[in-house]
Amino acid sequence: MTTTVSYETKNGKKFRDLTNNRKTLFLSTKPYYLERSREDGETDLERMVDKADDEGCWLFDADNSRWYNLVKGHFKTGVEYGELSWGCENISLRKAGKNVLELGKCTHYHTHQANVREYLKHLELNKKIDNKLSEKDKRVIDCSTNVTISIPSVTDIFCYSVILTKIPTLNIDFRIASPHGMIKVKFKNEATNVNEAALAYEKMFKDGLELSYKRKFYSEEYERHAISKGIYCLRERMRDYMYINFTFREE
Repeated sequence: MTTTVSYETKNGKKFRDLTNNRKTLFLSTKPYYLERSREDGETDLERMVDKADDEGCWLFDADNSRWYNLVKGHFKTGVEYGELSWGCENISLRKAGKNVLELGKCTHYHTHQANVREYLKHLELNKKIDNKLSEKDKRVIDCSTNVTISIPSVTDIFCYSVILTKIPTLNIDFRIASPHGMIKVKFKNEATNVNEAALAYEKMFKDGLELSYKRKFYSEEYERHAISKGIYCLRERMRDYMYINFTFREE
């Protein structure tokens, strides 16, 4: 039997308790919650990253092991690689009501699904359409898209800064599940101006991450090396503003 709880979204809709009806997290534009451990929930996200066509977003209540679905709309990538709004700008804590936002320790999760990687590669390949692609070009495109999908987009970081600006006392970290692993972002307490942090992140993207593509042939081992290098550079560039950790998925 489905239970409706008192937690309400901004427009008055209630989060439905689906714990007894569903055993795993799932994509939906309707507010619901599941009681599920962090570890099991993150395993669910890995499954969705590989198979889903859309981004998902949840707020995890660490004190009660409860996952709140926060998606208010989905982005379709489509086989034609049309315009894709990539980022969590359509996913917001504003959908959650006052009670949810008064949680203790919590985590904002969203996904960067595998099909986004193909979309990004498509964009990069189009830039080279009039030129013959060398093996190095192909490696650079492979590595850069794998790094990009593994880290927050500029839009993601600006969304995080909006959340922290509106609710500065919220004890929250931000995590993104991607085909390669899970990245965790936590703004430093001393970085009180979160908008400044977001602007610094945007500038870093415009400048470009320092990556190494020296090996002659692209391989899975080199893919992990490129991502590790990208995460290291990201951490160094943003060390005054946030803590950044990345965990590769188990093989």
